[in-house]
Amino acid sequence: MKLFLIQPLSGRQQSNNIFWAVLFLLLLAATFFIDPRDVSFLSCQFKNSTGYNCPTCGLSRSFYAIANMNISEAFNYHLLGPFLYLWIAAFYVKSTAEILLKKKIKLDINPLILRAILIVFCSVWLIFWISNFFTG
Repeated sequence: MKLFLIQPLSGRQQSNNIFWAVLFLLLLAATFFIDPRDVSFLSCQFKNSTGYNCPTCGLSRSFYAIANMNISEAFNYHLLGPFLYLWIAAFYVKSTAEILLKKKIKLDINPLILRAILIVFCSVWLIFWISNFFTG
């Protein structure tokens, strides 16, 4: 695994990074202050309609818990919530670093390893969802 700084960052890439950095900053900031249990529009419409959990049920509560350092609670709400939260935080840091450095940051990872990580992640997500589908 190697880290590369590629120069220069095009205007379009700079605009995209600003968009993603602002979007993820707002998301991360919201997770500190907005408790999803107190906001009705964050309730799951799939669960309200069918009575069953959707694949993302518990993510907003997990994000809120991890942002407020309740790690075990975050895993209880959604097994993959803390990992997704950290990925979003890392993507925010990467986008911000690219804006400041005006260089594209590329992490060179073996495609087979990346594919294996993606398959494991999706498999765990599917198993977690199926196991919680009927538990409400």
